[in-house]
Amino acid sequence: MPDTSTINDPPGEGKWVLFDGDCPLCAAWALRVAPMLRRRGFRIAPLQTPWVCERLGIAGDDPPSEMRVIAHDGCVLDGADAVVYLAGRLWWGWPLYVFARIPGAMPPLRAFYRFIARHRHRIAGRAHGTKGMKRSR
Repeated sequence: MPDTSTINDPPGEGKWVLFDGDCPLCAAWALRVAPMLRRRGFRIAPLQTPWVCERLGIAGDDPPSEMRVIAHDGCVLDGADAVVYLAGRLWWGWPLYVFARIPGAMPPLRAFYRFIARHRHRIAGRAHGTKGMKRSR
């Protein structure tokens, strides 16, 4: 799990990257990029954190569907828009950031993000050596 030592207190000012803390794929991604994001002034927290739920109006029993970013100006971005925003702040993300600026590029990026987000638990299961979630009969 990423270093979340300051996530339980609501933020004053600052930039936040918010991820599904119940998703192994999401948590692994957050752990991997957390040091780079911290160097750029971002803090990370699970979407299930109480202040995050309150700030974003998320019901406690409503599972998150997309990652979110709270920008320095308080603007909230989600899904592919959040990924592109972050890509523009990481040197290795610039190709995605530039591609996303091409007219018509964002709709397929959003669709691709929603597909991955919808299947993230199965993808995470395969990445961890299981066949994904079993269906109950």
